[in-house]
Amino acid sequence: MIKDVFVVDASAHSYNLREDNYAAGRYSRGVVDAFYGAHYGLSPVGYRLPREQFARDWTLAETAKVLFVESDYDFACHHVTPINAFKDGGCSIEKAREAREDGLSGFRFMLEWIPYFQSRRSTRSSSRSKS
Repeated sequence: MIKDVFVVDASAHSYNLREDNYAAGRYSRGVVDAFYGAHYGLSPVGYRLPREQFARDWTLAETAKVLFVESDYDFACHHVTPINAFKDGGCSIEKAREAREDGLSGFRFMLEWIPYFQSRRSTRSSSRSKS
C-alpha cells in the first residue's frame, strides 16, 4: 500500500528468457534484447539487473518477492503469454497452474489466452513441418 491506497500490478509475468526456450533463434534473441533494453532503460540506477540475471527462467517465488516484498504491490494478475518467439510462450501455463495450486498469496491468474495460443502453436507447427 502507498498512503492507504491498494496497489495492483495488472500484468505480472514470470518469464522464461533462457536460450533453450528460444523458438525462433536470432529473432527470439531480438525479443529478449528488447525486453532487457526496456528494463535497463526504464529502471533507475541501482535497480538494473545485469543481462545474465535478467535473461533467465524467473520462478514464481522470485516474481512474488519482487512484487510483494521489494515493492509496494498488494495484488497482481499473473499472465501467461503467447509470444511465439518462445517455446512456452514466454510465460507458461505451467507456471500459472503451479502458482494457483501452491496458493501463492496476492496473485490472480489470467488463463484465457491459452486456447488461442495453443491453436496458433499447433497451426504454426503443422505449417512448418510441410515446408
